[in-house]
Amino acid sequence: MSRGRTQTGSRGDVRHSGSAGKYAVFGPRHFFLFIVLAMTAAGCLRLTSSERPDTDSHENSTESGSKSSDTEENDTAPPPHPCDGAMCLERPEWRTCVEGKLTIVSGEGFCALDSDSRPECKFDTEQVACPSGKCADAKYCSESPCHGVRCDSPLPNSCYGDTDEASTDTPRNQLIVHEREGRCQVSVDDNAPECVYDTAEKFDCPNGGGCDTDTRAGAHCAAEPCLGVVCNRPPARFCEDANTLVVWNLYGRCADDGSCVYDKRTVDCSSKGGCQNGRCASEPCAGMLCHRPPARYCASKETVVRFHHAGTCDETGGCVYREERSDCPDANCTGGNCGSQACFDGSEVNPPFLERTTCYSFPAPYCNTDGELVFWDNLNPCREGRCTYSTNAPPITCEGLCRDGRCTKDPCEGPTWECEYGKPAPYCADDAHVVVSRARACDPSDFCNYDAVTEPCPGGCQAGVCVEDSPAAAPQG
Repeated sequence: MSRGRTQTGSRGDVRHSGSAGKYAVFGPRHFFLFIVLAMTAAGCLRLTSSERPDTDSHENSTESGSKSSDTEENDTAPPPHPCDGAMCLERPEWRTCVEGKLTIVSGEGFCALDSDSRPECKFDTEQVACPSGKCADAKYCSESPCHGVRCDSPLPNSCYGDTDEASTDTPRNQLIVHEREGRCQVSVDDNAPECVYDTAEKFDCPNGGGCDTDTRAGAHCAAEPCLGVVCNRPPARFCEDANTLVVWNLYGRCADDGSCVYDKRTVDCSSKGGCQNGRCASEPCAGMLCHRPPARYCASKETVVRFHHAGTCDETGGCVYREERSDCPDANCTGGNCGSQACFDGSEVNPPFLERTTCYSFPAPYCNTDGELVFWDNLNPCREGRCTYSTNAPPITCEGLCRDGRCTKDPCEGPTWECEYGKPAPYCADDAHVVVSRARACDPSDFCNYDAVTEPCPGGCQAGVCVEDSPAAAPQG
């Protein structure tokens, strides 16, 4: 297995981690008590639009966090909304545990305007029941300190030779990319949870350019800055006006300068109570993305706890992630892995782990130095217990030009898996119907868009899942 690195640091109570969960799936009880991070040009906030290769920064910024797909200058166009492109990725590290219940900050932030029309990031809080019903140090669950922790603030890319994996005099011709979603382990020093991010891949930098370190954004291959770039942390959703919600597609592509580009789409809230606090008021799940699950961890030496990558949406607009518990046959569960087994391919566990794997650090499509479209097209990247991303589909020679990770003449030429993998979360329309998103056929003018389809749930609907489809014996939360 690739060697992991622990993100410790001194920021906050949980080391580089976060939130989430309740009920027979991992589903929090959401409270609309907002924790607000006011966004200004001062302090520790920074621009992220020019960062490469890891452009979706760990910090919040209401400057353009990543490029949108329509960033061309247009003198006749109205100025963009102040929240357009804002990044709300860094949750405040605030948490408390009282009488067996955690109160933590949710995983998904949104952007809104304050009383002076300035953009700010807001986060909901969630309550999570401890499995043991007991707290430790008023911060964590006793017996399961990793319960409720998210590990989704990955280490920046680095050059081989910049870390303890090699001496500093090693030729810097390899790029080290870390998993975007980590696993949680309990510190032997103070029994506190901490996040570990495994090395996802080591890429040989092509064309003799070597690996270069950008002090703002980590490392990149000098001659091919998009190699190894992952674009799955889009800007924050926001209300563009009283009736229009703006959301961004989950997966982006890598622009020619090494930054991430995301497409955005709108949700009409005019028949859904209008747009408030980054949601349609009376239908808060409309257009919501739920793709930031809790971190996997070991419940015991015999049991690993993992969560489905794609969640559902509950009646408050909060994300719910189904939990899967798998046996470690050799009683060797450590740090969220069964021994060296970091992922499952779907045939190795009983019951099969839905979505097959915990490997979601897909490299973004990009245009190489030969003008070809390079993309990842491996729908099951788990190989011999570890995630593998080095195998790409054969590059495509675009009929027109290749620009910013897409063929200009036919944008649908190449991969379209990101539309299916990044679709909005299902939710209950009422007690007997579920609303699911169906990806439309690719349209060059409307690359990733969806139709909301209402389907019956004869046994009832709960938290975006038809009751007959819910795991009857899944452990409580």
